[in-house]
Amino acid sequence: MPIGIALTGATGHLGFVLMPLLLKRGYRVKVLVRKKQPDFPGMVEQIEGDLDDTSALQKLAEGMTVFIHSAALISVSGDPFGLVHKTNVVGSENAMRAAKQSGVRRFIYIGSVHAYQNRPHLLPLNEMRPMVKQGGAYDKSKSQAQQLVLSQNGPEFETLALCPTSMIGPPDLRPSLLGQAIMDIALGKIPAVFPGGFDFCDVRDVAKAVANAVEMGRGGQAYLLGGKWYSMRDFGACIGEVSGKSIRLPELPFWLGKILIPASKIWAKTSGQKTEFTAEALDILKYGPRQVCSMKAQNELDYHCRELKETLKDTLDFFRNPKA
Repeated sequence: MPIGIALTGATGHLGFVLMPLLLKRGYRVKVLVRKKQPDFPGMVEQIEGDLDDTSALQKLAEGMTVFIHSAALISVSGDPFGLVHKTNVVGSENAMRAAKQSGVRRFIYIGSVHAYQNRPHLLPLNEMRPMVKQGGAYDKSKSQAQQLVLSQNGPEFETLALCPTSMIGPPDLRPSLLGQAIMDIALGKIPAVFPGGFDFCDVRDVAKAVANAVEMGRGGQAYLLGGKWYSMRDFGACIGEVSGKSIRLPELPFWLGKILIPASKIWAKTSGQKTEFTAEALDILKYGPRQVCSMKAQNELDYHCRELKETLKDTLDFFRNPKA
C-alpha cells in the first residue's frame, strides 16, 4: 500500500502546489479543509474541520504514515485577538498530538525564516542562528511552534521543520500578498517602494523539498529553504524585464513610512479593510536577512531554487492565463 500523507493548509499557496506533487509521486493524500473543495483532485480525501477540531484531526491522521502541517496564520499587525498564537502554536500542538496518537511516523512542520532572529541581517543566516524570543506576534508564534515540534522528535515519531523564505510562483490562485504585489508592480499600480527587500524562493521548489522530506532528511532537524535577496527596487526592475516594460521604482525614506503608518490605520478603520502597511512590515523589509544559507537543505533534501526571473515570468504568465 502506498504511503499515506495527511496535509493541513491544502488551500494555501504552498499546500495547493504540494498536493498534486504528492499525488504524482504515488502517495495517498488526505487533507483538512474548512469546507470541501470541488476543484480538488478526486483522489484526495477531504476531511472537514479546522485545527481546533480534535475529532477532524484524528480522522485526518488515521491510517497515515506522514503528517505535513502547512496551515498557518500570517500577520504583520500583531495579535490583538490571539488568533495568531492560537492557530500557529496551539494548532500545531493539536495537529502533532493527533498525529502521534494515530501512529504517524513522521511529522513535517512548515516553519518560516521569520522564526529566526533577523539581526544581524547582513551576516549569513543558517539553522544555528538563535530563534526569536521577542518581536512580532507571527515571528514569535513560528519560533514557539518550531521549537515545540522539534522537541517531540524520537525514534517512533520523527519531527522535521522546513523553513522557507518569501515564497512566490505559480499557481497562486488567491493570490498571495506577494503575488498581488507582483501584479500591481507589473500594472504600474505601485509608484514607489521603501528601501530593503526580501529573500525570494519559488513555491514549486519549496514544494519539491517538502515532498522529498517524506522520505529524506533527519528527524529533529530544521532546514532553511531560501533563494536570493533582492531589494524591492531591483525586484520591480526584474518584473519589468520579464514583462517587457521599463519599471524604475523610486525609494522613499523609512522615516516617511513611519509617519504614514497612523494614516494607514485610520484608512483601514474607516474603510473596513485590512492594511499590511505597519511598523512590523517595515521592520521585516528593512532587516530581512541578506544571506540565507540553504546548504543543509541542498545536501539532505535535494533542495534547489531556480532563478528569480524564471519564477517571475512563470508567475505573470499564470496570472494572464490561470487555466493554461
